[in-house]
Amino acid sequence: NYIPEEDIEEYKTLTTGEYGGIGAVIGKRNDKVIISMPYKGFPAQKAGLEIGDEILKIESVDLKGKNTGDVSKLLKGQINTPVKLTIRKGGSQEIKEVSILREKIKLNDVPYLGMVTKEVGYIKLIDFRLSASKELKNGIIELKKQDAQKIILDLRDNPGGVLTEAVNVVSIFLPKGSEVVNTKGRITELNKIYSTLNSPVDSEMPLAILVDGQSASSSEIVCGSIQDYDRGVL
Repeated sequence: NYIPEEDIEEYKTLTTGEYGGIGAVIGKRNDKVIISMPYKGFPAQKAGLEIGDEILKIESVDLKGKNTGDVSKLLKGQINTPVKLTIRKGGSQEIKEVSILREKIKLNDVPYLGMVTKEVGYIKLIDFRLSASKELKNGIIELKKQDAQKIILDLRDNPGGVLTEAVNVVSIFLPKGSEVVNTKGRITELNKIYSTLNSPVDSEMPLAILVDGQSASSSEIVCGSIQDYDRGVL
């Protein structure tokens, strides 16, 4: 695939989880662009941005009518480059300009894990970037250290991502050499079977996977494999 220069930052984010930005989740509320959550320790928080602050402009671009995708592209850019925001503080009419220096932001595929009960561990996987299986594997090992006897894997709202990471995630739960998925096309030489390459972390522990209408692509591959091998419940 050819990736134009203007899309390269988005491509890096999708594959590596890293991008140059201010480190904040943005959203729309009553047609206003607001800060939904500034990441702790990243530029947005260090600049004093808080939940509920409205972004009026980025540089000289008025955000009226812009969607969150447009706004996200304006906020992202090369690491160590400045971006100027015009902000209305939440709950007031105070408007001020803030200059923020973009930093490397690293998104985690596993943002949360913990124990639901004394025996049941819970782990959330939000994407399938290049570090997804490694983060999930480490998370499962950590839950086992906390005496987890059963695991809930939450794939709700997970849109998928890198195909090989779906296979690597499945390998955490299934025996080495298990066929996971195959791809077929018009050129038969390019048809490929993907099987698990690594030994599982645990192929016996009871497993439940949470899914919803937004669980797609790699999430569906994982769910299909777990269901086909009767390894867990969806």
